[in-house]
Amino acid sequence: MENRVKHVLYTVLDWGLGHATRSIPIIESLLKHGTEVTLAGEGNSLALLKNTFPNLVAVELKGIQIVYPKDSSLAFEMMRQSGNIIKAIKSEHQSMQLLVDSLQPDAIISDSRFGAYSKKVKSIFITHQLGIKSSFLPALIEPILYRINKYYINKFDECWIPDYEGENNLSGSLSHGKKFNADFKLTYLGALSRFQSNTTKSTSRIKSAIVVLLSGPEPQRSIFEQKCISELKKINRSAIIVRGKPTENSSFQDEKILLLSHMLSEDLKALLLDAETIVCRSGYSSMMDLAAIGKNAIVIPTPGQTEQEYLAMKLDAAKWMVYQSQENFNIISGMEELKNCNPFKFENNIDLDSIIGNFLKK
Repeated sequence: MENRVKHVLYTVLDWGLGHATRSIPIIESLLKHGTEVTLAGEGNSLALLKNTFPNLVAVELKGIQIVYPKDSSLAFEMMRQSGNIIKAIKSEHQSMQLLVDSLQPDAIISDSRFGAYSKKVKSIFITHQLGIKSSFLPALIEPILYRINKYYINKFDECWIPDYEGENNLSGSLSHGKKFNADFKLTYLGALSRFQSNTTKSTSRIKSAIVVLLSGPEPQRSIFEQKCISELKKINRSAIIVRGKPTENSSFQDEKILLLSHMLSEDLKALLLDAETIVCRSGYSSMMDLAAIGKNAIVIPTPGQTEQEYLAMKLDAAKWMVYQSQENFNIISGMEELKNCNPFKFENNIDLDSIIGNFLKK
């Protein structure tokens, strides 16, 4: 049977790189099935996808711009900025309608962009957060955020969740135990990682005892970078900091610390596999990447991002990761604690290619 979906418009949220990195295996599967894919987005996330898939057409799609807090909860900030967020979602939806009219895709796949849907074509929403955590009055705020989240997700035809459905899962209550209408389809894709692909091999010969992965919004990305440099200078070990800036192509040395703006996925995978110690944010996509290669890490949540704080505590309790706050980050004690971690690996029994194939035939 000929595939009905021949052209997919794929768009990702530009809040850090995680939405882009976890989209790589989905896009690879779409291309494997002979599907035309057009990328839509902005900023570093679109730059990363363009670097990964240089032959694909990419168009700009402006999205939500959040002023990130230095200390307060991101969930609280989202509530405070809700008026601007709603306007941005409406604007995003209008822009998406124009793209649909001009590009004529058969389907839209949107990783966490609430306005990126159309009633004219099949629209899929990807998220690992059916529920949103709040450190500020959680009993009051979290049900409100869940209802708002559900309202926007229901505008799509389906929701794909990058996790496992059963008890042995990665996201915990973020994407489990939430109720949707019986006729609304939730599909669990398993953990998605850019490191799943074996189509390309690393050409890099760089190795280091300690690897730090930076990501996420400013100003916290730069604050954390300076904190890491300060900590790394306390120990006499080689270290590499991957700064999470795919729009740049630079490197510089600071004593025994090599700072790289960005690395290709296959080179980064090889670097992490060889590393004795990994330090990174506890973003969900970073955790899926580590699960794919079976590596533990010292994880430091972005201050104010309750989802990352929840994941860090959850994985630390299971002795898969070592959780430290940014304020109290101490690499020496973290390296000692890493010695007591359990192997971090999930059995992947979900066939992503089959899920994508069935979707394309609908």
